[in-house]
Amino acid sequence: MSGIPGATRRSLLLALAVCSVLVLPALPGAQARAAGTPALATDRLQFGLANGPSDLSWMTASGVPWAYRYQYISGGVNTPANWETWQDPSLPAGQFAVDYVTASHDAGYTPVFSWYEMLQSSPSSGSDESDRDFNNLNDPTTMASYYASFALLMQRSAQAGGTVIVQVEPDLWGYLQQRAGGASAASLPASVASSGYAGVSAYANTAAGFGAALIHLRDLYAPNVLLAVHASMWSSGIDIASDASSTVNAAAEADKTAAFLASTGSWDLVFNDVDDHDAGWWETQGVNRWWDPTNQVFPNFERYLDWVSELHARTGLPQVAWQVPEGNQYYLTMNNTCGHYQDNIAQYFIGHPSDLYAAGLIAVLFGAGNACQTTNTDADGDGVTNNGGVPTTDALGGCIACNTNVSTVSDDDGGYLRMAVGAYYAVPQPPVDGVTMSAFGGIYHFGSVPTSTSGGPFWPGWKIARGMALCPNHSGGYVLDGFGGIHPFGSAPPVAGTGYWPGWDIARGIVVTSDCSGGYVLDGFGGIHPFGSAPPVAATGYWPGWDIAVALVLRPDNRSGWVLDGFGGLHPFAAGGTPMPAIPRGPYWPGWAIARAMTLDDAGGGYVLDGFGGVHPFGDASPVTTTAYWPGWDIARAISAYSSSPPSGYVLDGFGGLHPFGGAPAAVAPGYLGGQDAFRALAVTP
Repeated sequence: MSGIPGATRRSLLLALAVCSVLVLPALPGAQARAAGTPALATDRLQFGLANGPSDLSWMTASGVPWAYRYQYISGGVNTPANWETWQDPSLPAGQFAVDYVTASHDAGYTPVFSWYEMLQSSPSSGSDESDRDFNNLNDPTTMASYYASFALLMQRSAQAGGTVIVQVEPDLWGYLQQRAGGASAASLPASVASSGYAGVSAYANTAAGFGAALIHLRDLYAPNVLLAVHASMWSSGIDIASDASSTVNAAAEADKTAAFLASTGSWDLVFNDVDDHDAGWWETQGVNRWWDPTNQVFPNFERYLDWVSELHARTGLPQVAWQVPEGNQYYLTMNNTCGHYQDNIAQYFIGHPSDLYAAGLIAVLFGAGNACQTTNTDADGDGVTNNGGVPTTDALGGCIACNTNVSTVSDDDGGYLRMAVGAYYAVPQPPVDGVTMSAFGGIYHFGSVPTSTSGGPFWPGWKIARGMALCPNHSGGYVLDGFGGIHPFGSAPPVAGTGYWPGWDIARGIVVTSDCSGGYVLDGFGGIHPFGSAPPVAATGYWPGWDIAVALVLRPDNRSGWVLDGFGGLHPFAAGGTPMPAIPRGPYWPGWAIARAMTLDDAGGGYVLDGFGGVHPFGDASPVTTTAYWPGWDIARAISAYSSSPPSGYVLDGFGGLHPFGGAPAAVAPGYLGGQDAFRALAVTP
């Protein structure tokens, strides 16, 4: 019974959305807007596509309930063919954006604009993209046009109404991070106030001021717009997407990028892109860009998800994978020619949605990043193709005549995206119901099954709530305060307790019987105090004067269970006439009070949660496949099992982030207090 919390269970960091789902502790200043922030679907991983006006009919006819469609806004802000001219000349400048947003919403999609204007604006002088971006960023004349154009996009987006996402300058932030050399964005010059554009006159002439100025223009003109900053996988100097070394620390590289992005402003989302070409195309250039789907060699998908998870943890923002290559190794169509190049990223992403969602990704947006890449439409105009019935071997991609399926549609990817994403959405999300509790006593419901949470206690500004128990029939439950007071919420009846210590913060946990007619309160010394109809119990662990007891669980017989001490030790208790449970095999860290919570599964075992998010089975419980884990950061606060088949459940972090593990379905976290370690309890009813 020894070990290091979570040391062998770091798989993927579970993460998600500010005030909604999968939200981890964030760096200061990185939280998105709270009140009034436009809503996004975050109950599961969503999918979208690059989709211009002429291709909207493909999306609507595909039979797939896509969540997003995106469109580049590019070409330069001060060039003859800039985006403001992309409509009938008789219409107002920028009408293109209004029409795109309106058409997207009418079809049920959230519109995304990829604002990529810095590089292609005039004069764009320099020897490489980084220099060209930087020189434009510091040209007052160029930047005056730039801010005016961005403000117009905000105004037109507001005119159209509804939620709009604007992804700001892919690549630029990566180039700036590299120029900063470990310093913040405030260390880099930029033309902001010096541009002469009145709307940004209050902002510093730095890259940080540039980011703040764009956010200000959004706030001024378009509160319906969510702004996304872009994280490049190469920005730290090590390219997570291509580096084959086994010594790369993805989390450490993500920390560098997250720290720089935090210095650029308070964004709403973080986008990243895995590649702008299909892996099969790269082979024609003599380059191996394949990711290992078995995650044995590098680069691979687990490393990518580790990087994304850490970004999510450190920014506290929802993540989006953007411009994801569309190639596949499924259809005969994929013969590694122009428009039909193979790749395995789409197949892996669609085949592992829970892993992506657990890492903090709320959406995957597919799209070709360059000409000649695989697309979901018949961009090549070659109709239905199956390479004469001959599969195409790609040894570097691990495909030995593997793409044997016959396509029946003219899509250049053989129809893979419409088929695979459609199958994903065809599987309904299983129901889940639960509540979380803040240290102030607030009760927050989540899930698809109504549970009454009204009438409970609330002590604003006073972190005195210590535990919470949910009645299995969804009728309500009880909040435990630190003095031992038991406070019903919903329709749970009032109960009389046997333990109450006014002015003494010593109560540590609470459980209720299956009919919610009684239960037990645990004090910090290990004392177990019945209330309601629950009988007294005999305990095997009691440490008078030592506040070391952490939590307790009640077995299905309603008369026995275990107490968890801070070192991970499990101590049986039982009512008279009930056999004392065995001491189950589980984790133990003698002298290190790192255990934070425990839960029972539905098969006789359970899990202990350590403060870093490690989830450790005890009894007959099986190891979990995926957990939230923050090494060295004591931020995990509660755990609740969902099912034993597969082993699954949820972890609650102190900020209110809700993190599914194993096969638990996605759930929208009902509360989030960014920067405040203020959440204490979680209860889930399958």
